[in-house]
Amino acid sequence: MKQIAAMFLAFAISLALPAGAATLEVHPQTALFDQPVTIAMRNLTPDQKVTLTLTATDAKGNTWQSHAAFYSDPSGTLSLRDTAPFSGTYHCIDPMGLFWSMLPPSNKPTATFAVFPQKGAPATKKDVYHLTASVDGKNVADATIVRLLASPNLAVKEIRQGSLYADLYYPANFAHDGNRHPAIIVLGGSEGGIVTSAFVARWLASHGFVALATAWYHIGPLPTNMVDVPVKPVQEALTYLQKLPFVNSEGIGAWGGSWGGTLALFSAAHLPGIHAIVSALGPVTILNGIDRGVPPADYRSVDASPFLYSGKPVPFVFYKEYQKFLASRDLSLIKKALIPIWQINGPVLFIAGGDDKLASSGIEASIALNILRTHKHKFPFRVLYYPNAGHIIFPGYWPSTTWAIANKYIPVGGTPAGYGRANANVGPKTIAFFRQVLH
Repeated sequence: MKQIAAMFLAFAISLALPAGAATLEVHPQTALFDQPVTIAMRNLTPDQKVTLTLTATDAKGNTWQSHAAFYSDPSGTLSLRDTAPFSGTYHCIDPMGLFWSMLPPSNKPTATFAVFPQKGAPATKKDVYHLTASVDGKNVADATIVRLLASPNLAVKEIRQGSLYADLYYPANFAHDGNRHPAIIVLGGSEGGIVTSAFVARWLASHGFVALATAWYHIGPLPTNMVDVPVKPVQEALTYLQKLPFVNSEGIGAWGGSWGGTLALFSAAHLPGIHAIVSALGPVTILNGIDRGVPPADYRSVDASPFLYSGKPVPFVFYKEYQKFLASRDLSLIKKALIPIWQINGPVLFIAGGDDKLASSGIEASIALNILRTHKHKFPFRVLYYPNAGHIIFPGYWPSTTWAIANKYIPVGGTPAGYGRANANVGPKTIAFFRQVLH
């Protein structure tokens, strides 16, 4: 009886525990943007309702917020690793759900979370998030979470040589450690310029690679429009990396996003010095070129090739013909525009969204696999397929609630949760791929 009485007394004390004694645990509080965060609470009363709210201000000054309400377990503990909210901006078990489910200000319902304040502006070094826990409408605990946009130990060098408009990133110790390291050419998409590729290059360099963000159009001396764009910048990027004393010239790969993925595939099919490819949402079919600066969408299809190789336009298929292929799946309609990816001198990783309404990357990845199987490609190849993601898959934990609706003129598809899961998975898988195949 004494033991039972003691148990009831302990239970009564726990119920009476003041809300201010609750603790909020976040680990790690400071980390690279692609690292998951463990969030937990302790010293709550059993089955106590607690609301977590995450807030951040993006580079354009917009305040984003998410929230989720939970019940603690019988021991007065809450862990987001194994608990689903009963209400909030997301509704499944997801340790990082508070991050991808953040919403923009109500007066800017289609805004996207801005990392850069304006086109061409340097990246901010970190994003700061504020997490609060409340019980019965009163804040009982809070924490600050810092998400670094790059490792603080990177060296950077601008290269502006002829048609090579690039930024080089690498761990600073590489310059004097006496070793040769793997390197990656990074190509952005149809947005052009170097902002996107530089962000990805910093991310890759933060994981131990030499990364060369390489612009190929719409900046500096390069073509303004994506029409008859020479592949020469990629050739020059490869040559530049091969000459660096701390780069393994036999360990150079390429990462390309969207149209940059297509360019990476084409380049690797013709440049045997590229030994591995990641094509993120990049079709294996070359479509027609694009004029820029055309309202309202900024993009307009033109009846011309997007690329030049050896001074000649690369074969392409016009967008209307490609739509006929999507309806019929008749490969003869696009055969002339298929990249000879079986010539790539190394492994290939395709990243595809099953709801990609812009580039049909899921269908394109299937075509690519069939081509490589038919030609008995001697290197490994695989697809990372994300069924509920569209045309914006980016490593890390970003607010993705508006990605599908951000541009009414350019539909991209996907769902917020689908993007959340894809973004969380694609980063580690991409890094693991490059580590496995480049040395």
